[in-house]
Amino acid sequence: MKRRVFLLLLVSLIISPLWGITANASDKIRITLVGDNEAEESKVIEISVGDTFTVPECEFEEPEGLIFGRWSIGGEVLFPGEVLELTEDTEIHAYWVEPLTINVDVYCGETKGIGGIVSFPADTNEKESNKGLF
Repeated sequence: MKRRVFLLLLVSLIISPLWGITANASDKIRITLVGDNEAEESKVIEISVGDTFTVPECEFEEPEGLIFGRWSIGGEVLFPGEVLELTEDTEIHAYWVEPLTINVDVYCGETKGIGGIVSFPADTNEKESNKGLF
């Protein structure tokens, strides 16, 4: 009987600290931003369980001929600035689109005015480019 009590006490002293280490490890959520570009870039961010995550601007290198359109989690569309409440490890993928280019010329009477180019993702109405008009 004394031996069983001693073994139970010994096991509880060994297991309890290990249980604490395991519990602390699961208090984090791992978010992987995947560039889905030629460089195969990715960035890992860890947040604490219960914290919110603000979708960042895309800092990955653009594939040639494409511009950043949006982020995606399993087909769900996300834009920079959106706030998420995640409950598990998550991969967020960059989605690249071909730019739609519109040439604009402004005429004032007989004189041709200033022109410019506006580019934005072709498959959305949201202007996503930092290229300005004029």
